[in-house]
Amino acid sequence: MTKMRRLGSYVLFTLIMTLLSVGPGFSATADQEIMLTIASLKSIFDNKALSQEEQMKQAREIVLERLDLTRTSSAILVRHIAEYRHRLNEFTDVFGKLIRRSYLSRVDKVQKMKNASVLSSELYGDTAEVTLSFTLDGDRYEVIFSMHMSNGRWKIYNLSVGGVGLVGNYRAQVDRMLRTMSFDELLKEFEKKAAGL
Repeated sequence: MTKMRRLGSYVLFTLIMTLLSVGPGFSATADQEIMLTIASLKSIFDNKALSQEEQMKQAREIVLERLDLTRTSSAILVRHIAEYRHRLNEFTDVFGKLIRRSYLSRVDKVQKMKNASVLSSELYGDTAEVTLSFTLDGDRYEVIFSMHMSNGRWKIYNLSVGGVGLVGNYRAQVDRMLRTMSFDELLKEFEKKAAGL
């Protein structure tokens, strides 16, 4: 796996996990949620009373709760949304499977994160960008999380590492694929990737 792909996997998983664990009635800022989520995920993997399987299950649930896959999917399909808006739910379902396979299988890497700190946090109305710095396997990374407020909680819809964004990467793939195949064929291709074929 290339360093960029490995980083993307770690980052997305981090991003995903990064925002979970703020209790009801507490309104955290986006950067606070990120740091609280990292702490929450680490505590899951530090809990030796849980089996490895249960640790992974709880961590995945945290990450999925903090993602807004519908907004991510809309951003990916933005150039085609007029034509395929009625199929957004289908795309979101398939994309969600791909995210689970590609990134959430590595959620346990949060245990190896060191020196995590927020470098910057910018608020733009109901959206925010938080830049997180951390060390993983001896390398230093900076990840930019794009978030929006949804039902009183900050949710992640994009992240960027080294100038490469999740949304932009998949948008380019979708644009390229839809030049030569139908939407149904695109969904089948994504299903194959999600299945590891």
